[in-house]
Amino acid sequence: MLAPHRLQVSRPLLDLAALATSVWLGSALLFWSGWSASFWARPEQVVLFLLGIGTLRSLVAPIAIPAVEPRVIVAVGVTLYALILSFVTVTRHLTFRTHALGRRRWLAGVATALGAFTLLAVEVRWIIPHFRHEPYAHLGRYAALGQSLGQIVLTVVVHPFRTLGGLLTRGRLVYLVALLAPLGLLLGGRDIVGALPALAENLLSSAPSSTTTAPSIKRFSCPSSSWRPSPDTRGSPRGERRGGPVSPLAVAFVSSLVLASPLANDLAVARWWPTQEQRAAYRVLAQVPPTASLSVQDRYVPHLSLRRVVTVFPTGLDRAEYVLVNEEANPWHGLTDVKLERHADAATIATAGRLFRYRVAAQAGPLLLLHRS
Repeated sequence: MLAPHRLQVSRPLLDLAALATSVWLGSALLFWSGWSASFWARPEQVVLFLLGIGTLRSLVAPIAIPAVEPRVIVAVGVTLYALILSFVTVTRHLTFRTHALGRRRWLAGVATALGAFTLLAVEVRWIIPHFRHEPYAHLGRYAALGQSLGQIVLTVVVHPFRTLGGLLTRGRLVYLVALLAPLGLLLGGRDIVGALPALAENLLSSAPSSTTTAPSIKRFSCPSSSWRPSPDTRGSPRGERRGGPVSPLAVAFVSSLVLASPLANDLAVARWWPTQEQRAAYRVLAQVPPTASLSVQDRYVPHLSLRRVVTVFPTGLDRAEYVLVNEEANPWHGLTDVKLERHADAATIATAGRLFRYRVAAQAGPLLLLHRS
C-alpha cells in the first residue's frame, strides 16, 4: 500500500488526468473523422485509457459507493442500454451501415437443419448415454409428449392441436410477453423461423426454469465506502475491508465497459450525422418505382426491403429491372468477376459470362440507379 502522503499527492494528479482524458474523449466524439487511421483518435481507445485511469484512481484512493436499491440500478441500466443501443441501431440504418448476410439458399438451409437434427438425435440416443452411463435425463421435461426424442417429435407432428393446447397456459403466455416486450411485441415474418427451435424447446418444457425470463434478485446494500476505520486503529491508517461483493462487482463493471468500448465509436458525430452523399442517396432511392424488381448492393437493401423483388447485387440481374450500385466500389470486394463500365448515360455490367445493358436513370455522387435497357 502507498504511504498516506503519497496517496495525497497521487489523488489530485489522477483526478486531473481523468478530467483531461474526459475532455479528450469529448473532442474525439466531436471531431473524429469516422475512419481515421490514427490509433488514439478513435473514441474506443480513449475510453480504454479513461477506464485505466479510473481503475488506478480507485485503487490509490477508493471512491465511496452510495447505498442504492438493486432495482434502481437495474432500471437505470436497462433504460440506458435501451436508449444507447436504440440510438446506435437507428443511426446505423440511417447512414447506410445496415446490410442484407440472405440469398434464399433453401436447399443448403434445409440440409443444415436436417444435419443439426440428426446430430441432436445421435447425441441424445447414443453419445450422452455412453459417457453418462445412463439415459439423457432432461428428456423428462417433455414427458407429456413422449419418452424419447422420436416420440416427442411424432407427437408434435401428429397431434398439433394437443401440443398447442399445452402451450396456452398463463405462465407460458407471460413468458412470451416478457420475452418480446423489448422488441415491441413484434413477432412475424421469415426472421422468426430462426428463433422457433429455441422457443419450442422452452415452451414445450415442463420445467419452470425454462419459461422464466428474470432471476430473483435479493435485496442488498453497498457500503458507502469500501474502507472503514477499524474500531481499534487509534488513529493509525490501518483499516478493515468492508463489503466483500464490491470488488467482484467493480471488476465486472469495468470488464463490461472494456468489452463495450467499441460502442463509443458509434456515438461519435462522424458516425451518425448523415453526409451530403448519404442525403443525396435518399433522393436516388426515392426515384425507384414502387413495383420495380431490383438488384442492389447490400447496404441499400434494407432501405428497399418492402419492394416486391429485391436481391443482393449481383444476384438476380437477369430478372431485375433496376440496379443500384456505388460506382466507386467497383470492382466490389469479393466480386472480382463483376465489371461495370459506363459511357455517358449508358452502362454495362459483365458477370458470369453475361453482359447486361442499362441506362443511367439517376445519380448522386458515386451512387448509380441503372434501368435495364
